[in-house]
Amino acid sequence: MMENNSTPSPDPVPEASPIAVPVPAESAVTPPPAPPVIPLRERPNAPLLHKGFQNLFRLGIANTVINLLNNTFKLGDKIPALGIVLSAMSFAVSDLALVVLWKLSAAVPRFRKAVYFNLLPLIALPFVALLDAPSVQEWITASDVSAILVVLIILLGLIFLFATLAAYHQLTACAEAFDGADDEMAAKWRKLCS
Repeated sequence: MMENNSTPSPDPVPEASPIAVPVPAESAVTPPPAPPVIPLRERPNAPLLHKGFQNLFRLGIANTVINLLNNTFKLGDKIPALGIVLSAMSFAVSDLALVVLWKLSAAVPRFRKAVYFNLLPLIALPFVALLDAPSVQEWITASDVSAILVVLIILLGLIFLFATLAAYHQLTACAEAFDGADDEMAAKWRKLCS
């Protein structure tokens, strides 16, 4: 006789279903929308900026003409009285440029830093012009020349440093005036700083 000795068969294994891996969405959080670009003409400080840049342009032309007459054509050397007039005009144009920059600081506060850094070279300008006077030159030759030269080199170095910082802040402020309205123009102003 045959024994019916069957071993119990294991329970059937259910088929494994594929595991669904969630695919990351492109972005669960949407970035905030870009701020609207307000054209420069429609900004509230547009008239101030327009008039200020226009005045700076005109003052720059006047300064260039004065420098041409005084430095290139040497009219100040040929006609001493005209040299005094040209120096006074150059000083007045520089003062007016500072006034314009100060007014522009109402729209872009960085212009105020440009004014502060421009003050030292402007204040030192008349003192440097005095070095050309004959009595001062006689005093320099009679004094200890090396000490005077050290003081003059330090003074000129400070004037150069402050003038460089003033130009940097003025160009950066011009770039800030165009930020958000004309980024290409702002980038051009910033490129002048580098």
